[in-house]
Order: sequence, then C-alpha cells, then structure tokens
Amino acid sequence: MGLAALSAGSRGGPISPPAGPVAGTGRTLLEVEPRIPVGPVTTPGDSSSVYRISQPGSYYLTGNLIGVADKHGIVIDADDVTVDLNGFEVLGPAGGGGAGDFTGVQSSRVSSRVLNGAVSRWPFSGVTLGGGNGLVSGVLARNCGFTGITVYPNGVITDCNAVACRFGIGTGGGATVLRTTAASCTERGFYLGAGSAAHQCNASGCTVAGFFGNGAVMYYSCTAYSNTGVGFKGDFTAGFIQCQSYFNVGLGFDTGTEAVLDGCISRTHQHAGVGGFKVGDRSSLTRCVAQGNSGHGIEGSSRVVVRSCIADGNSSFGIHITGTDCRIEDNHATGNSRGISVTGSGNLIVRNSVAGNGVFGYAIAAGNMFGPNVFNQAGLSANTNPQSNYEY
Repeated sequence: MGLAALSAGSRGGPISPPAGPVAGTGRTLLEVEPRIPVGPVTTPGDSSSVYRISQPGSYYLTGNLIGVADKHGIVIDADDVTVDLNGFEVLGPAGGGGAGDFTGVQSSRVSSRVLNGAVSRWPFSGVTLGGGNGLVSGVLARNCGFTGITVYPNGVITDCNAVACRFGIGTGGGATVLRTTAASCTERGFYLGAGSAAHQCNASGCTVAGFFGNGAVMYYSCTAYSNTGVGFKGDFTAGFIQCQSYFNVGLGFDTGTEAVLDGCISRTHQHAGVGGFKVGDRSSLTRCVAQGNSGHGIEGSSRVVVRSCIADGNSSFGIHITGTDCRIEDNHATGNSRGISVTGSGNLIVRNSVAGNGVFGYAIAAGNMFGPNVFNQAGLSANTNPQSNYEY
C-alpha cells in the first residue's frame, strides 16, 4: 500500500479551537496550597512580635524563624488558628532575647494549634497556648528559660519533647498529655493542672520532680527515671495506673491524700532513707511492687488499703503503717530489713506473708486486729483460719 492510500484513509480532528474561552484543566495555586505562609507580608509583626497572626486560618513556616530581642516569635491573635512549623525551628535570639516573658509561639486565644517543628532558647517558654482548647503536637522544645510547652484549660499535648528547660511540660486544668517526654529539666519535668491526665509519658534527669500533679490528676503507663528529685509527686486525689518510678534520688511515689495506685512499680531509689511509695490518708495500693529502695517499701498513714503488693529488698520496712483504720491484706514482704510494721491502732492485718526479713517479720502494735501468725509446718498443717498471716 502506498503513502497516498494511507493518507487518504486517515482522519484528523478540527484544526480550529471551539468558540469561547479555553477552560483550565489543572488546580489553582490556592488549591495546591490553601494555607497561608508566615512572613512579613501575610503576618506582619509589631513592637512585641516578629510575626502576628490576626485572622483565623491555617498557617505554615517556610524556613527557620530567628527571634529578635524583647519580642515574641509568633503571636496568635485570633481564635481557631493552626500554625504548622513544617519541620522548621523557631529560634530565640542569641544571648537570651531580653529579660521579659518572651515566647517562641504565644497565644491567649481559643483553639490555637501548633504542629511539627522545634522551638528553642526562648527566655520564657517555647510554646504557650493560654486561651483554652489548644493543641501542641510533634514539637521539640529545648533550652527555654521557664517552660518548654504549656497549654491552659482543656488543652492537649501529644508526641512532644521538652529538654533542658526549667519546667518541661505544663498544663492548666482538664488537659491531656500523650506520649510526651521531659528530660534534664532544672525543676519539674511535668506540672499538670487539676483534672488533667498523662498517658505514656516519660520524665528523666529532672531536679525537683519527674511528675507533679496539682490535684485530681490521672497517670497511665508513665515512667519517672533517674530524676534527682521525686519520681511522682501528687497533691491529692491522684490516680496512678501501671506507672513506674526507677532509680530516682527522691521518693518513687509521694502521692498526698486520696490516691489510687494499681500495678505500679517503685524500684531502686538510692538516697539514704528514701522509700518507694508514701501515700496519704484514704489511699489505696493494689498489685504494686516496691523493690530495692533505701527506705520503706510502702508507707501509709490512716484509712489506707494495701492489698496484693510485693515489698522486696528494701533497706527499712517492707510495709510501714503509722495511722489508724487501715487494711493490710494479702501482701508479701521479703528480704527487707523489717517485714510489716504497724505502729498505729485500729488497723486490720490479714492474709499476709513474710520471708527472709532481717530484724523481724511482723511488728504489730497493741490495739490492732491481726490474723494468727503461722510460722512453721506444724502450724500450717493445723491451721484452719483463712485470715492467718504467714512467716517463714
């Protein structure tokens, strides 16, 4: 077949375009990136801020922000604002940036959100969201003069890290902190407001306390490790579920009154006389372990319940109760200097066991109810009392 025959058999479309304007087939720049970049044109600063956001919306950094002395880095001055640090860092000015309370990202408005980046060397705080319902996620705060990251009422901090600040993480009331670490803080790693909760958080290398709660705080699966102060310090009405305090200089758990501890471990607190658990009146310890502490394993005052706990290898008492109206039940104290001691009156001590303690197994003051002490095979064979305590 020749070229002429092929050409004759082909068909093409119209050469002229249709009438009217040509319609676009792609997306606009606004559709590709609907957020607003933080910069001098879109978010101009003022006498107290490098950049100020004055309209609701979603904003993002396009590079590192370098602070200026006596100014905040970014001030959020509108409700419902999200700032994505976009992997960049908000750096305080070299030399500290002045003597005022200047912060990397600061807001006093409702529903502020700061995401995905770092803030460092600010004279006051890395991030402070003070208006309520704030969120900080995926942020590293380091070398800040006061607090690394703070959210006020009903805020959320998740997947963050605060390093070498005075206070690592701080919250107002009703806040939630998730999967967050505070390390090498010169005072407290975490300072949590009343009614707050911490889940899977870690505090290490902090001076005064790893965790401090200001009343009615719940801790779930949190760890305080190698702090030079207390591991967990509570005020009142705190809950600790499967938390661990290990190798701190101060007490493992110092809870105040009305605390509930379930499945917690306090181990190897080395400073002389420092114990594992010290709980206030009307507290409950269940399934907890105090091991290798230099003071008492478990210490309680009045109206305390200690049930199904293990106290092992502590340098003083395994369990030491000083008050009244307590119930000490189904515990096991081994290898301590002393086993179970009750110096108050009006307490109930039943179904416990002690073994291998140095000075004594049980020391129970007069005026308490104490199940029979079974201490040899003959006594065990003849025993029929289900409330007996055992010593071997």
